[in-house]
Amino acid sequence: KSSAQRAMAQLEYFYTREGLAYLLIGIALAIILHGMLLGDGKSSATNSEANNDESKEEEEEKDPPRNFTMEQLRKFNGVVMPETSKFDLDAGKIHICIKGNVYDVTSAADFYGPEGGYHLFAGRDASRALAKLSFEEADLAQPQIDDLSFAEKDQLGDWEAKFEMKRYPIVGRLCTPAACEKQHMSLEELAKFDGSGEAKDGRVDPPLYVGCKGKVYDMSFGGFDMYKPGTTYNCFAGKDASKALAKMSFAPEDLNSRDLSDLTAEQKKVLDDWADKFENKRKYPIVGTLKPYVPSEA
Repeated sequence: KSSAQRAMAQLEYFYTREGLAYLLIGIALAIILHGMLLGDGKSSATNSEANNDESKEEEEEKDPPRNFTMEQLRKFNGVVMPETSKFDLDAGKIHICIKGNVYDVTSAADFYGPEGGYHLFAGRDASRALAKLSFEEADLAQPQIDDLSFAEKDQLGDWEAKFEMKRYPIVGRLCTPAACEKQHMSLEELAKFDGSGEAKDGRVDPPLYVGCKGKVYDMSFGGFDMYKPGTTYNCFAGKDASKALAKMSFAPEDLNSRDLSDLTAEQKKVLDDWADKFENKRKYPIVGTLKPYVPSEA
């Protein structure tokens, strides 16, 4: 048969009842297969997007690195206080310092948590104790490492490598805040520390000072992201913010005034709450004092 005759015979076949049935089955199978392939593609894309979203959420949840004082570090020992845990986002976290770096070892709570054998290192600068393989409080209380032997320095290096191998995240640096001077800090000097300076001496963030009720606090120890340049609360940086904090105000006339004589009883209570939060809850280091306000100097 010629090509034309064969083509005509095939066409006639498909017009028969049997041929038409086979044709319909073939079309149905093609549609099902196409749907499965398309569905798998969409499913894979959806799963990939979901995984990416989860990764982004995990990254967003991580706290940025910060400066720690020795006193602030002690809080991160994994012990949960029932009366404050509901309001404390850091409750249960475990941090350990080695050679200035503060590691989050919360994932190893079995070792460093309240029931773990190494819990005494939690919330401490454990550099000297780990180097000497010591559980003595004296080595934790005075963690200098400049007098270690070569063998002890190697031991400390091994611990540091272990922490890095375990991928414990570094969440900050253990730093020494500026010493509180006996003399009062002037407003001109205070204004220099608005968070726009350079981070030095192994710090993560530069100094950022806020005055409150006669004391000057360094907010760079855990509060830098709240008060840094470009944020709403940066208007308090480098100032005696007492009146503005008491009135919960961002108005220039309150930010630039030290006169507290017109505060209401409720506003004075608000100011006391801010001072308590800075000093006792957040434990921002006090780096200076301010001369009491004198109306004639306004």
